[in-house]
Amino acid sequence: MAMRAVALAALTHVTDAVKGGPVMSGADVVAYFSMKPEDEGLIASDNTYSQEYGGYEFWFVNEENSQKFAANPTYYMPMWGGF
Repeated sequence: MAMRAVALAALTHVTDAVKGGPVMSGADVVAYFSMKPEDEGLIASDNTYSQEYGGYEFWFVNEENSQKFAANPTYYMPMWGGF
């Protein structure tokens, strides 16, 4: 029964990216690679530093992270399409 509830929750959860918003609600996927375990994620407040890849929009907190992503987007992509 618990597995069924988990599966149902997973099916009904729709991410912002699927609805047309930024991947991971604007979390900077490049900043994630330099964070310490105790750090909280960095969320970009707008699309000032954004990149599009694979039909999705990625937001970044600064130009440096945006350019790092542009140079090698597959390195920074969330694994298994988890967005």
